[in-house]
Parts: sequence; C-alpha cells; structure tokens
Amino acid sequence: MLVRQERQGRHELGVRLGRLHDDELWKHVAGNCSTFARYAVKLGAARSLTEARQLVTLAHQLPELRILGPMFERGEVDWTKVRVAAAAVIKNPEDEPRWARDVLVLSYNPLKANAQIALGQTPTKDVTVSIPLDQDA
Repeated sequence: MLVRQERQGRHELGVRLGRLHDDELWKHVAGNCSTFARYAVKLGAARSLTEARQLVTLAHQLPELRILGPMFERGEVDWTKVRVAAAAVIKNPEDEPRWARDVLVLSYNPLKANAQIALGQTPTKDVTVSIPLDQDA
C-alpha cells in the first residue's frame, strides 16, 4: 500500500512539475535558478537535474498513454518504467497493451532494452558502481 501511495505521489508530482514548467510560473519564484530543472532540485521535487527533466517529459507524455498513464496514476507502476516505455508507446500506440504488461512483469533493465530495440537503438543496461569514499572516480 505504501509503495502504491508513493507511486501515486510521483505521478502527482510529475504532473504538477509539468504544469509549473509550462506556465513558467517558476521563473517568478526561482531566485537564482537559471533553469527549471535546477529549481525543481532546489525545491526538493527531484533528486537531480536529469530526474527533473525526465519527470517533466513524462508529464507531457501522459495524455498520450491511454493504458500506462492511468496505471501510473493509480500507483500500479513505477515512473521510471513508464518513462522508458512511453517513447516506444508514442512511436507505436497499437503496442501499448504489450508495454502495459511488460512494465508489470519485467525489471527495469530488460524493459529499457526492449524499448530501445523498439526505437531502433542499441540496447543498454544501467549499472551502479560503489567505490570507497577515499577513492576518486
């Protein structure tokens, strides 16, 4: 239940960030933030500039996602999975039922690879590397 509420919160946050971005209201309250992404991070609405941009992009795509959008709104799927599937759905809307199934059953990396293939891209995999604090990457 808590995960569902958190996912619903991410949906609401993404939609609100998208509206704030589109209305350009942020420019009046951003202080010394030169971009919307910087403002979103300063606000604590996103953890990084990349995440802020991704949330806004997803918010703009949601109206085109007839199945995935409502699933995300109800908190059934994580925003990162919807984000990687969204581009493939927008390219081929008739494939959305398959993507809706895939976001439920696949982990992130296989889903991302399938979406990249559907978009004619070379599939990649995200990895996390941990190094000792006293080492410089």
